[in-house]
Amino acid sequence: MMKIRVGHPEDKSIIHSHWKDVFEFDDFGSIDAYFEHVYKPENSYVLIIDNQIVSSLMVHPHELVLHQKVVEVAFIVGVYTIEDYRHQGHMKTLLNYVLKDLEKNYLLTLIQAYHPALYTQFGFEEVYKQKVYQVRRSMIKPMDSTGIKVSQNPKDNLDLYNYYTKYFNGYFVRDEAYYTQMMKLLAAENGQYVSLYNEDLVAHLRFVVHNQDVIVDEILYKDTNALIKILNYVLTKYPRLQVHVTMVEQLDQLFGAKLLHEEVSLMVKLNDSQLFERLFNVSVKKADSALKAFSKPLFNSDFY
Repeated sequence: MMKIRVGHPEDKSIIHSHWKDVFEFDDFGSIDAYFEHVYKPENSYVLIIDNQIVSSLMVHPHELVLHQKVVEVAFIVGVYTIEDYRHQGHMKTLLNYVLKDLEKNYLLTLIQAYHPALYTQFGFEEVYKQKVYQVRRSMIKPMDSTGIKVSQNPKDNLDLYNYYTKYFNGYFVRDEAYYTQMMKLLAAENGQYVSLYNEDLVAHLRFVVHNQDVIVDEILYKDTNALIKILNYVLTKYPRLQVHVTMVEQLDQLFGAKLLHEEVSLMVKLNDSQLFERLFNVSVKKADSALKAFSKPLFNSDFY
């Protein structure tokens, strides 16, 4: 017998164990940290067959800023089916159920885009894209490390985030607690924040170390000099970096960084086009046209 329900507290250890198996390829300490610091049973949906959880996903509610308005959105992560039950339509059944449920309360639904082709059938579109650069030590002239700090002040981080995101659309609202929590998650993946001060905070970046890869998945700055200086500091510790930035940033023109590729980072499903049109006074049909109906480019580097 099959049933779908919202998660219970006793499901936590089971889902945790499933993640360790299913997402082993991408686990550098992040899974244990997620279940210690982030997981909430009420954010999970499970599909049960014969009293066994065989498929599950997480839904994180967020406030998203779009054209100076704040809208409620849902962010789906951790979609899986355990091995013995794959290719039987269980994930399709679960996703269809969850998406219908989310349509009642959220204008948009976002999903991590590890495998975009899997989600187009559910109405998701490839909306958020990013550039991935390789930055080597030889590309940036050595600089002193004056102003660099590895200890973090969540208030300063939040102030810089709010400054930087004024130039973008589609980002999540954050608070100081977000940064306190993120520091714990980064520590689990041998990563950290690095900040650059010139009286005020002028740049910070977030990176993790996965085997031989040093991945900078967020870098915020007030000017290009601050961007280059903070990258220079991290390059004194590691010979090369993989740096993820928005589609409008051109690190190749700035200092000769090598563009490795462009990738889809998030997919989006528009749940109510008529409501969107009323809110923003624009004519839209799909998520891509909805989020790109405004002049500012998109930015969103969150992963849960």
